[in-house]
Amino acid sequence: MSSRDAERCPDVPGLSARLEAYYSRYYGDALGIPGWRELVAVRLDDAAYERERLARLEGAIGRRVAGARLLNVGCGTGGFNALARSAGADAWGVDASEEPAAIAALRTPDRILCAAAEELPFPAASFDVVYCYSTLEHVADASRAVREMARVLRPGGALYLHTPNRWACFEGHYKLFWLPGLPRLLATAYLALRGRPTGFIRTLRPLPSVVPSSRRRARA
Repeated sequence: MSSRDAERCPDVPGLSARLEAYYSRYYGDALGIPGWRELVAVRLDDAAYERERLARLEGAIGRRVAGARLLNVGCGTGGFNALARSAGADAWGVDASEEPAAIAALRTPDRILCAAAEELPFPAASFDVVYCYSTLEHVADASRAVREMARVLRPGGALYLHTPNRWACFEGHYKLFWLPGLPRLLATAYLALRGRPTGFIRTLRPLPSVVPSSRRRARA
């Protein structure tokens, strides 16, 4: 088996069906994205997508993840965790939503917990790398979540954060041209005008500044 084959979704009974059902509801129902089936197909074979994210992480922290104890905060359905594990990391994940956490647990058993980013269920100084991709805009208290990530990071470890910018001209969840900084009521009206579902926008708390890929070394 090649290394690329090892990166593909593990052959877990029922995994593909659960991924397809979950992302069909997300892209098709919650976000109403035209061509949502293409996005679902990417998620069903997500090795290439996750490989790009892993490469950006390794470039930012200046090292391979092999041998590192890694925590993915907001792990979703676990594609990144599966790839990081195949790359040699002891990859753990947490997600506040039960369904994606349960799917992720099929891909990396015994390494996924359902928990909020603001209350990470790990002792202090537990991880060499903490990875958080497009999750801070979903949490109730971003400052508390970041403090928790710093708490579980070992001295000399690396914290990687990626979150959308409130002042961007593109909304990455709905995949729409966006008027920067729209307040919630106007954002809801704008989505309705575009014929898109509005419920999901109420779950977003975009931050005032962007952190496209931030690297932080914990103090020794």
